[in-house]
This record gives sequence, C-alpha cells and structure tokens, in this order.
Amino acid sequence: MFCRTCDVLVCPECISDSHRKHDLDSIDKVCSEKKSELQDLESQFSNKFELCKIESSKVQDFKTKYEQFYTEAVKKNDQQEKFILDEVRKYAKDIREQLKSERQRIEKSVTEKEKDIAEVKENLLNKQSNIQEVLESNQGAQVFSAYPEFSKKDIPNASFNDFPEDTKDFIPAEDNLKNISNLFGSLQKTKLPKGLPQVNLDVIKSYTTDQFLVERTVMMDDKTAWISNYMTSSLKKIIIDDIIKCVKDISVKVHDMSLTENNDVLLSVHDSTDVSLLTTKTGEVKPFLSLSPLYPHGIHVTIHNEIILGVIEKEGSYNLTNKSCRKKDQAREILVFEKVKWFCQCKFDVVIQ
Repeated sequence: MFCRTCDVLVCPECISDSHRKHDLDSIDKVCSEKKSELQDLESQFSNKFELCKIESSKVQDFKTKYEQFYTEAVKKNDQQEKFILDEVRKYAKDIREQLKSERQRIEKSVTEKEKDIAEVKENLLNKQSNIQEVLESNQGAQVFSAYPEFSKKDIPNASFNDFPEDTKDFIPAEDNLKNISNLFGSLQKTKLPKGLPQVNLDVIKSYTTDQFLVERTVMMDDKTAWISNYMTSSLKKIIIDDIIKCVKDISVKVHDMSLTENNDVLLSVHDSTDVSLLTTKTGEVKPFLSLSPLYPHGIHVTIHNEIILGVIEKEGSYNLTNKSCRKKDQAREILVFEKVKWFCQCKFDVVIQ
C-alpha cells in the first residue's frame, strides 16, 4: 500500500494506527501515476534541454558575429591608420619639396649678392691702389692729371639690394592634434550584431514539373519527395535525379502535409474533418484522426512527434452562430496531439468583434 497523506510506502498487513485514517491506495496505481508524472517531467526536461540547445546556438552565433564585428573594426582602424600615414607622408614630402625650392631661391639671391659685393670690392681696391701710387710719387703733374680721372662720380655705388624679407617656414599644427579624433575617427557606441548569420543561397539546380503550381513539398530523402497542387487535386511522389520522374499520382485535394518520424505523411484534405495518413510504402491514404465538427487546414509535426493543427468551422472562421463550437468572448484552445500522450490543451483568449 501507499500512503498518499505521508507520501510513503506502508505494509498492508501491519498498517500502524498512524496511517489508518490516511489516504491509502494500491502501489500499482500510485506507481503508474508516479511514472506518468516522471514521464511529464522527462518531457519538460527534454523541452528545456532543446531550449538550452537553441540558446547555446544563439551564444555561438553571437560569438561568431562579434568576432567578425571586432575583426572588421580593427581592420577599419588599420586601414584608416595606413591611409592617414600615407597622406601625411605625401603632405610632408610636398612640404619638404617646397622648403627645398625656397632654399634654392634664397641661396640664389645670396650668391648674386655675394658676387656683386666681390665685384665692387675689387673695383674699389683697384681705384684705392692707383690713388695711393699717385700720392706716394710726390709728382705734382701726376696729381693734377690723376685728379680728374678719380673724381667722386667714378666711385662705384656701394649700395646693395636688401636681403629677402620673407621666406617659408613649417609650423606644426599642435593645437589641432589635440582633437586628432576629428581627423582620424573615434570609438562610438553602436548596436551589437543580432540574429543568425546571413545566409547567401545559390541555386545549384532547378527542375520543371508538369504542375501549374507546386504548393506543398515534403522531402523523404535526398531524391524522393511528395508534392501537391490543391487546384488540380494532385498528390505526386517524385524521384529527383537528372530529371524529375513521377512514380505515383494520387487524386486528392491537399491543404497541407507534414512528415512524421516514421516517414509517413499526415494530410489535411479538402472538405474533410479527418486528418488523413499517407502510408508512403503503399501509397494508401486513410483517415487517421477525426476533428469533427472542425476542419483541419494547417498541419505540422514537430521534432517531438507532436501534431499542431490549424482548424476552421464549415461556416467560416468569423461566422458565429448558436451552433458554433466557438462562442463570443470565450477562451479558445489549440489542440496539440501526440501519438503517445494523446493531447494537451493550450488556452488563449480571443475577443471577436
């Protein structure tokens, strides 16, 4: 026996007085309940584990995208550094060339001035020497004859052109360098990358079918698929190789379809309250689950083998009558079916105006 009050196992032959008025039940029944609860817990753990896997993939995706973001930021910084250094070198080289040109101009002016001074000095020395010889001769005739020759008007002009007043100098822009960020750039806040990496899709091969429109496709393996066209009531099994080959054609008007874990296909069929099952080995379509009075449209089988259905009423989604299963301002339910546990209910509120 099992005492629900104390939550312990008890011997049915020697139940103590402390358990006699407690809620006792058979071990098999309680064990079955406990197993069911454990199964529920296991399912919850499994769901949480899947969420952890998703979060883990998000973390890895974030790390990858941030590494790309960081690499790109460093690359831009290096490129800007190289660009500015190249431009600075070009600018510095141009300034050096201008300074050299200015130096040549000044040196030419100085050389010409030195030449002029040398010529005047030589002429003056010659005149001075000649006068000195006349004076030292003490000959009056030479004095009188030389005087007209060395008149003041013959004294060379000793005034020279002024030195250049202006030249070019390099003045470092020290003040501007304090705000070098205006030139180079700076770090600014920006949003971190989000979402999964962008995937570039390339068409590696295309095929043409005999269908006007392929609405639904279910892949069984790399070469086998089921395709449907609601407008032509056609459900076809095709083999994809160099060309498409149709190996089976079933006349059925399919709204939606989804592959199960055992490679069969669940179908929602036009004007039927049943979810149908296509056995892929035989190609036979049979009713699988009745949803009467509701009509299944959208259908999806999850990785946990749960069946998620979208359903409508025959009169239409918004035509409510007294006979409708769905009432005004009433909580609605999504039914999530599972082959093992049958179904669970998920409630949500919808107010229909």
